[in-house]
Amino acid sequence: MLQDVHIHLQELKTETELTELLYQAEQSNIQRLFCNGIKPNDWERVLNIAQNNKNIVPFFGVHPWNVDNLDKNWFSELKRYLMSMPSGIGEIGLDKTQNAGDFETQKFVFKKQIELAIELNRPFIIHCVRAWGNLLDALKPYDLENHPFIIHCFLGPIEVADKLIKSGAYLSASLKLLSDKNQHSINEVFEKIPVEKILAETDYPYVPRSLETAPYSVHLKNLYLKLSKLKQIPEKELEQILWYNGTKIISS
Repeated sequence: MLQDVHIHLQELKTETELTELLYQAEQSNIQRLFCNGIKPNDWERVLNIAQNNKNIVPFFGVHPWNVDNLDKNWFSELKRYLMSMPSGIGEIGLDKTQNAGDFETQKFVFKKQIELAIELNRPFIIHCVRAWGNLLDALKPYDLENHPFIIHCFLGPIEVADKLIKSGAYLSASLKLLSDKNQHSINEVFEKIPVEKILAETDYPYVPRSLETAPYSVHLKNLYLKLSKLKQIPEKELEQILWYNGTKIISS
């Protein structure tokens, strides 16, 4: 059984696209998908998709690109959605690229969401770009060793990977392993990370340009194959380990 721990089904433009993707998933034995909301306006669609598809695990959160114009009720609304069904918080995080919101606002919104995850005992998924030191500092006040969380699309160095794993994180391998120009360095990091701390994702529909023509299910299968080779573990065994890792995330 395969799982995709980071996908944005709410971003698919039509119900036909959504139906086709879910059919591909079913035919390819992709039996669990973590669907990440990124702003209050998409939480309702994430909820509806999850309520109508038993294999979808919904995550509701505010992405660092969307922190600047939040309604005053965003936090109470987030809590309401989280209480509506079993779910997690995500995609949340810190980002120092020009597309992101004010960094101080990011830190405030991130802190609020981390503390809500702890309060409600919910898993959470973190986006981090060019802010590893800030992220490690932001996580320090919290005892997360027994509160598993995911670092989405991990592209950091092994030194950061080790610190995050010690803090309780699972690191998610993305399609960058198949396409990135710095593929070699990313591969080396995932070769060294314990397989018990690895997950896999597509971030669909946000796939690397070089892979855009392939069907959804092919992306995930190829990523599992790549991880199987990197870790020198038979594919079926890798599937079982990653499934168990995902189960620990949503059962914490």
